[in-house]
Amino acid sequence: MMSFAAFFMRTLTHSADLPLKLFAIGRNYTPLPKESFSDAVCQSTQIRIFGAASNDKEAFNLFQEFEKISQNAYKSLGISFRLVRNPAADLDLSDSLKTEIQGQGTSLNKPITLSSIQLQNDFISRRLMMQHKKNNSDSSYLYTVYGKFFNMSATMTNSK
Repeated sequence: MMSFAAFFMRTLTHSADLPLKLFAIGRNYTPLPKESFSDAVCQSTQIRIFGAASNDKEAFNLFQEFEKISQNAYKSLGISFRLVRNPAADLDLSDSLKTEIQGQGTSLNKPITLSSIQLQNDFISRRLMMQHKKNNSDSSYLYTVYGKFFNMSATMTNSK
């Protein structure tokens, strides 16, 4: 989310350009649990997605579209998965809704998260001044959707 948020921070996007649908592919470095090595990290390649809309209805439509794209990607690879909607108690402060796609871990007896999609409404954009404006109207805040769309390491260990 940070790279997308930094790009749109303190900007005014024209409403005609909405909804926005962006993605980025890059490496992600995650520290391993303290029980393993002291300074070790786990490297993976991930696809991250970002969407911005002018209102909550458009943002929810983006959220559903990103869910379907993610599900279709895993179906086309032949990877079994389950769709999990997180309860309100498990959401971050910025999230209004969160869905995870989970697959069964090969070496663990618990599911692993393959991807996640979060509907954040205008929580982030209010703090970072990410706004949109129609021709001569007042500006209003963007409604954002963010996701870790595809984690290559988790997916490859989960494939048949």
